[in-house]
Amino acid sequence: MGAQCCFGAVVKWTGFKFDDGDVSDKLLVILGAKPNSPIIAALTTSKPRGRPTDAGCKSAYEAGSYYFAKGGMMGSFKLDTWIELYRPQEIDPVEYLKQEAEKKAWVVFNLRQDFAAGIRNCFKLSPDTSEHHLSLLQ
Repeated sequence: MGAQCCFGAVVKWTGFKFDDGDVSDKLLVILGAKPNSPIIAALTTSKPRGRPTDAGCKSAYEAGSYYFAKGGMMGSFKLDTWIELYRPQEIDPVEYLKQEAEKKAWVVFNLRQDFAAGIRNCFKLSPDTSEHHLSLLQ
């Protein structure tokens, strides 16, 4: 049995379906996985798209908020990674379990709790975060 999908987990999801119908293989950071609630997650990308590479939270005063993680750090991402907080993903836990059973989604690793908490706190500061999203956090 694989690692548990919980706060701070980094999930690989092959064929992740976006709201607009697009499909792509993605890494997601789990920000909240409370019982009887949707999972709240943030998409990641290793494509800079002109964004700065200074580590940490980029959300309190910027549209398109994100958290930058330098690649190669212990217990983190292999590549420089931008955790896109401006487009949170709500995931039905039943759908996640189905994808996990089909080996299309799985926990790759768990972030250090202090690092995961920093991402979650950055998400809380984001102007793109709704009260509903906040209610899904742990």
